[in-house]
Amino acid sequence: MSDDERHASNLELFLDLVFVFAVTQIASLIDSDLTAAGVARGVLIAALVWWQWSQFTWAGSAINLQRRVSTRVLVLCTIPATLTMAVSIPHAFGASDGPDTGAWFGIAYLVVQLLVLAMQGTTAVRDPATRKAFIDYTSLASIAPVLVAAVAHRRVGAHLLHEPTPVGPFGARLARAEHAHGAAAGDE
Repeated sequence: MSDDERHASNLELFLDLVFVFAVTQIASLIDSDLTAAGVARGVLIAALVWWQWSQFTWAGSAINLQRRVSTRVLVLCTIPATLTMAVSIPHAFGASDGPDTGAWFGIAYLVVQLLVLAMQGTTAVRDPATRKAFIDYTSLASIAPVLVAAVAHRRVGAHLLHEPTPVGPFGARLARAEHAHGAAAGDE
């Protein structure tokens, strides 16, 4: 095996498994609404998740993610953000049987993209030959995640004005808890 040949580390493989989990969540999203609009939403989320995964695999192919402690820490930080993104997929567009996790998806998507860009940047900004290209690429690669997060936040924010909404991808309902607490306090 030559010095240039590199294999994925256990950490990178674990993050790949989180992306595999995201794919199962996409299947759940599509399965919950088999209309043309439901499938289109699934395809949109699949494209966004695929783009995230391809960015991560490109980073892992272009640079050695195990060489520096900083890149290992960035990979570690990417795992919970990616898991949050994956868990929020089935209800990212809202659902009658669960929480609306669109904002969680959008914010986690943005965080994952920024972490992957940071991984790529740990090497690219050190080399004057690649610095300008990386900065140009970063400005372009940041547009979609910022738009996804902004649209999700705005959609959920507008929903908050009209009715209580669940908080978090794990289904906690802050509004319901506050209502129950207020009802219990009023019963005294």
